Amino acid sequence: MQDLEVETFDFQSFGPITRARYLIMTALGLEKHCDGGIALLTSNRLVLTDPYVYSVKLVDCVHNKVLDRLKLGSTPKDVCCLSGNRAAVTLPLNNTILILECNDRLTIVNSIAVKGVCWNIDYNSTDLVVHYRQPNKIEIVHMNSGEVKQRFQEKDDILTYALSVCTDRKNTFVYGLNHLAILRLDEDLQVQQIFHLPEVAQSTMIAVGGNQLLVCCSDKLWQLDTTIGRWSLLLGEGFMGVNSMAYCHERHILYAGVFPGNVVKRYVFP
Repeated sequence: MQDLEVETFDFQSFGPITRARYLIMTALGLEKHCDGGIALLTSNRLVLTDPYVYSVKLVDCVHNKVLDRLKLGSTPKDVCCLSGNRAAVTLPLNNTILILECNDRLTIVNSIAVKGVCWNIDYNSTDLVVHYRQPNKIEIVHMNSGEVKQRFQEKDDILTYALSVCTDRKNTFVYGLNHLAILRLDEDLQVQQIFHLPEVAQSTMIAVGGNQLLVCCSDKLWQLDTTIGRWSLLLGEGFMGVNSMAYCHERHILYAGVFPGNVVKRYVFP
């Protein structure tokens, strides 16, 4: 498959999309976003965690500006969107998950104490899916009570170097560095399938949309059809330094947090 041409375009210019394009959102005020998370709300807004300055930011994607910045007392790591214009943020050092209202301002509406260093997080339409670094496990956690409904914790090293976790309504996908593969877990967090990466990757991030996974392998972007296990190359080069991704399947838009540069790139696919 030929690489799709990638070109920058002016933030206000939206001509016919005939190829993958990207714009660089330069007004986000990201001091060191490279280790943070990124999530896309339904209202054309991003929620970003900025761990080096202990903050969460709400960004207007249309006007390319920060709407609000919430200072925290601890380092945030990952973020995911919930229903009702809300978001969940992990605080690994506090063993805590914050629930935020994301209207014109960011407001903490709930705090959930968990048992472990919570790292990656996603939402399966009813519950939180939480990955922990210490101990190495994945849990399905009730949104309000914090009750653990399911747990995936194996004795081997599958989760030791889990770098990215995402979920849809029925499946949880985990990328594990030790195995250079992506695991598909069912609603009970049982391993159902293993997708081996199409190439050896120095770093990998994954984002789910529909029955597709977008997978960043080193400097390339791949698409995985999870129903048949088929890989397709979307971008053959230039996709470097990506440390977080959020994908809107309906609009074919991918937001990628990139380091160096501490910027967010928006990719639009035909």
